[in-house]
Amino acid sequence: MNNGRCLPMVAFGTWQLGNDTVVKQAIKSAIQSGYRLIDTADIYGNEKMIGNILQELFNDGIINRNDLFITTKVWCNHFSKPSVLKSIRQSMKRLKLSYLDLVLLHYPTGFKENGEKYPKFKNGSIIPRTWQKDSYVETWQSMEQAQRNGYTRSIGVSNFNRAQIKTLLSNSTIKPVLNQVESHPNLKQSLLLQYLLENQILMQAYAPIRKADKELLNNQILTTIGQNHNKSSAHIALRWQLQRSVPIVVKSSNPKRIESNIQLFDFQLTDDEMKQIEQIEEKQRIYDIPGLMNHPDYPFNEQ
Repeated sequence: MNNGRCLPMVAFGTWQLGNDTVVKQAIKSAIQSGYRLIDTADIYGNEKMIGNILQELFNDGIINRNDLFITTKVWCNHFSKPSVLKSIRQSMKRLKLSYLDLVLLHYPTGFKENGEKYPKFKNGSIIPRTWQKDSYVETWQSMEQAQRNGYTRSIGVSNFNRAQIKTLLSNSTIKPVLNQVESHPNLKQSLLLQYLLENQILMQAYAPIRKADKELLNNQILTTIGQNHNKSSAHIALRWQLQRSVPIVVKSSNPKRIESNIQLFDFQLTDDEMKQIEQIEEKQRIYDIPGLMNHPDYPFNEQ
């Protein structure tokens, strides 16, 4: 990353992973399979559970804290300056950690801070914290303070577009290390990726196989390339990201799938195969927040 710290290329995602028992077994399987980055967030509602699992793993000597990279995210209803620091401290407490490796702003869109995760007007629109555009700049200043305080070793963003990154870079003293966004062969984010790399910021892809979308996984280009390497189409979609310098967040509760998803380092796609994947048709994103479109900092009108 641009601050000299290292980020594992494959992260284990925990959003909507399942109940306590499922999550516990999945994280144990992930660590056993070689994952070293656990990705969570305030809004996922599972930080406390993950904290308990991590403590158990540490106490049993299965893994050391220094060998793990833990990412969490500040939710949109904690975007005022004092609320950011409070949210991060609460995440640390729930995760039972003395420091975090990476904290992200989950979206560039601050919500009204009334305790509700999704505060809405009667018409269903999200209530912004302020109608002032680019208000995440103020929020970022608290993220910088969190890093200076030692709460986290690195800070970054999620779901930001190029214009928002540019605004942030013009108004920051600590550059974000990465931008975590939805990306897969149907949503390549090529312009965003190019801009981020030019500014020494990583793009990290969530939903890298479009929620195991059957149409994507049955795509002729991916399946044919997979046959060339004796790999699944999912492996090809994931390896494609790694070869364009995009770390990924993968998720599964199935132990065999968990192990399979990280088996990406024993083959390499050719330049021609990479170009073929670039030809796969673009589609609409699958993740958005209902009622967010009228927010002054809505990020998905452009890359």
